[in-house]
Amino acid sequence: MSNEALVSSAVQTPVGTAQHLKPKMVFGFRWTLLDRYLVGEMALGMLFGLLLFTVIWLAPETLFDLVQNVFFGKLTVSEGVQLLLYHIPAVLQQSMPMAALIASVFLFRRLSHTFESVALFAAGIGLLRLLVPVALVGLVFATAHALLQEGVSPVVGPRLERIQQVKGLKNRPDSNFVFLERDSRQPSQLDKFFMIGTVDEQTLSDFLILYYLPPPARTKASATAATLSTPASGQIHRILTARRGRWDAQHRAWRLENGYDYELDAEGVYRDVRPFKEQWVHTSPYPVSLLSFNRRNPKWLDWNALGEYINLLYATYQAQDARYYEMRRLQKLAFPVATVVFAVLGALLGLEPPRARKLYGLTMAAVALFLYVVLTPFVTNLGSLGVLPAWLAAWLPLLATVLLVLGMVRLRRL
Repeated sequence: MSNEALVSSAVQTPVGTAQHLKPKMVFGFRWTLLDRYLVGEMALGMLFGLLLFTVIWLAPETLFDLVQNVFFGKLTVSEGVQLLLYHIPAVLQQSMPMAALIASVFLFRRLSHTFESVALFAAGIGLLRLLVPVALVGLVFATAHALLQEGVSPVVGPRLERIQQVKGLKNRPDSNFVFLERDSRQPSQLDKFFMIGTVDEQTLSDFLILYYLPPPARTKASATAATLSTPASGQIHRILTARRGRWDAQHRAWRLENGYDYELDAEGVYRDVRPFKEQWVHTSPYPVSLLSFNRRNPKWLDWNALGEYINLLYATYQAQDARYYEMRRLQKLAFPVATVVFAVLGALLGLEPPRARKLYGLTMAAVALFLYVVLTPFVTNLGSLGVLPAWLAAWLPLLATVLLVLGMVRLRRL
């Protein structure tokens, strides 16, 4: 089809044309042959970009390691293929914004160099109208990105780690659990140091609990009553160990079995040692709630579960970890949005003078991708340290890339 025919079908439908050429209303827009053409070309470019970036991402290390492990007998062929498939969802999520940018740049660069963009603008079709089908393709792939991170990754991610640990390809995470119980009246004062030495999927064992003496009321009477045999405020005055234990939700306490209860004096010497068969220890419900997340890798949690985990971290005064995961949660919104935004930015970079022979668009796209890829982990660290607010750390790479592209496009037109 010639350029004139393509433009004519985009702006009107003459009487007597085929039924499939008639414009349709899609999302409030008249869907023309030009829109179908741009959507098809953009979708093909996206699929090619995803394939290219996925191979580039997997080939240097992941694919080599899998082939090596199959060759040396650590994995069967079917297990190697299974692990490869389990890696793909996370790689696709990383690749989608980059694929959107490159596909859009190539599409509009081709339209420019074949004079099709000139014909479209001469026919009265503005740039914003051309961006509609491109943004729609970006929105479709952004939806796929959200489905992968919320539906697929929380399922295949833990399976991938489990197989790697069983086959000895990855070290098992530390199986202990540590929690600092604080005084409800004075959060700055420690009440208990609570540690479970071995945390398996079904059993909890090797408990250690250190009891801290609460601060006394600062009165003359309490100062007079103090003796050398009484531990000072904040000092450990009791140690409790147990072989096994479990949480009893009805009593809101831990039921510990087969342990010892040590009482200390101010010098840290045992005043009394009492073995026990069973003992109840009351704590807040936070330790058992955190344990449920401790058995899962937080990076595979979906939006709702990650929000619950963040609230638990803030409630237990783990602000740095809470900030980090709060930022990761906001990135679950920023990354899919980046796919749509990059598709639009690619169109702006790809529109070049028809007779231009220099790779302005591709060069600027490479600079934009470099900034985005480098800036993302850098601001992630700043957000986790509290240097930047979590929302700013999550969105800053995308905002900086948008400003950079708009600035480069403006300079190119001067």
